[in-house]
Amino acid sequence: MKKFRQEMVELLLGKPFPPCGGGKKMCLSVPARVIKIFAEERKAEVDYFGSLKIISIGLLDDVEIGQYVLVHAGEGIQILDEANAQASLAVWKEVLEL
Repeated sequence: MKKFRQEMVELLLGKPFPPCGGGKKMCLSVPARVIKIFAEERKAEVDYFGSLKIISIGLLDDVEIGQYVLVHAGEGIQILDEANAQASLAVWKEVLEL
């Protein structure tokens, strides 16, 4: 479980980690709050647990500052409502504390 926690922290901080057993990679999406939008580039700056990253929002319509989005591989893939974002964040916090 300690190794899994380390991999999750590295994922959130944007550092590479080795693939899971058998050479397969685990696909995860992580909720992040939008703090700035670069409309012309279709990008946004988001906050992952205090770590700021630039992501693509090209797949999303009408993203607003303050909203949460699910991010996978640097791409915003879904806008989350506040309740779902908080539920997902609670699970991530629990996993990271294991």
